[in-house]
Amino acid sequence: MKLEGRIWKSRSSKYWLAEVRDLDLVTQGKSRKDTAVMLADAVETLVNHGSFRADVTIARDGTCSVASNDDIRLAALVVRRLRARNGAARAKRRRAA
Repeated sequence: MKLEGRIWKSRSSKYWLAEVRDLDLVTQGKSRKDTAVMLADAVETLVNHGSFRADVTIARDGTCSVASNDDIRLAALVVRRLRARNGAARAKRRRAA
């Protein structure tokens, strides 16, 4: 399983930013490579399992892909993050009503 994202240089600071929409995740680093390392670390931290490892590959066009050694845990993280995002949206709609 691979998740798509993007890495780009911030216009307002000296940092590079990385985003993976499927995980509702944004992080930053001082270089493209550093940002990829930070993104992999963020995914590993969210999964929170000792043997889980994430691998981020950067393409020349600014896109990146996140793969792992355990697709089941990565898919479970995607589902958890989507449920959290949708739950927050539902709660916001209920308060507005």
